[in-house]
This record gives sequence, structure tokens and C-alpha cells, in this order.
Amino acid sequence: MREWGLALAVLGILGAAQGEEAGGVDEATRRKVASYLKDLSYEEFTARDDAEAALKELGGTILPLLEEALGVAKDADTRRRLERLVAEGLRAREADPGKLDARARQAAGAAHFELAARLYEAAGAGYRRQAEAAQEEAAKKALQSKAEKATERQRRAAEAAEKGKADGVDW
Repeated sequence: MREWGLALAVLGILGAAQGEEAGGVDEATRRKVASYLKDLSYEEFTARDDAEAALKELGGTILPLLEEALGVAKDADTRRRLERLVAEGLRAREADPGKLDARARQAAGAAHFELAARLYEAAGAGYRRQAEAAQEEAAKKALQSKAEKATERQRRAAEAAEKGKADGVDW
């Protein structure tokens, strides 16, 4: 096992009150998530893939658990998998591109660059959809500008993810 702390953090932090639901997630589900998180950092690649698929299948209700685990994940592969799961969960749950843009800025500020890139991508797509539907030309232009900024931030976040750091980028 590469990282037990991940599973323990989910059980401990979000499951502090025994028998009660924490963060909208019942204890049985928290235990399943903790087990999958443990497997997510397992040495065998197939075990990590299976754990990621199982976490994805549990859906958006476990998003707070995944975000908490992302905050304590130390292994690069585990962080990438969690960033992917969190981004997919946020995209599925959040239709407002402004909120996705704000979450992307938070992720970038916390050095979760792959997550930030995915959220900026979703925000840009949302702004483009809104621009296409806008009736007024001024609103269209404003939304297109937001989409362009989100696309540029996505590019910078993807570069930072590749380098492992952001060189003085203002998000």
C-alpha cells in the first residue's frame, strides 16, 4: 500500500459522528469509499483502475469525500485520479460556468492544476453555450470573452500540471 492516510482521512474527518450521516454520505458508503481510496493508491495498476471506476460509479454524492481525499493525497497518480473524479463530479453537478470558473481558480491556487484545467475547460464550454443562446450582442461578446479567458487559463493550468508548478501565474 502506498497511502493509507487517504482512506483514514475520509473515515475520520467526514465520519466523525458515528452512525450519523456526514456530508450527506452515510457511514456504509464512507467505508466503501475508504476501501476504494485505499485501493486507489495500491501498487497494482488494475486495482487502481478498478477503484477509480468504482468511485466514479458511486456518483456525485461522494464528491465531498473525494475533495477531502484530494486535500491529503500525496501520491501523484492518486492525486491525478482524484482530480479527474472531482472534475467529472463537479461538471455533472454544476451547470453554471461562473461557479466552475471559481472552483477552477481555487484548484489552481491549491496547486491542483489538472483539476483546474478540467474545470476551466468545462467553464469555457459553458460560456460558449451561453454565448450561442444569448439574444443581445453585448451579452454574446461578454460571454465569448469569458470563454476565451477560461480557455487561456485551461492552457496555463495544463502547462503547470505538466511542469508540476505554476511560474507566477495569476489565476
